[in-house]
Amino acid sequence: MADNKNIELNDEMAASAVGGTQNTITPFDPGEEVWIIGDEELIKGKIVTGQIIDHYNAKYDVLHVDEGIIRNYPHHMLRKRH
Repeated sequence: MADNKNIELNDEMAASAVGGTQNTITPFDPGEEVWIIGDEELIKGKIVTGQIIDHYNAKYDVLHVDEGIIRNYPHHMLRKRH
């Protein structure tokens, strides 16, 4: 019978396991204007709320210009609008 052992993941390993980036993120603030990365274009959006998961992952509710609020949108699919 195999021994069950607990494995402790560091932040980088945990980020990889949940599909996040290995780079530390800079969270978006509510009200901040962002680009939503679509299939073929960038779409204007605005952050409504955010949930920081760890140093590498966050999810946001984003106000989409045409479709209303998109819930739980991943950080890596957004870009800051300048």
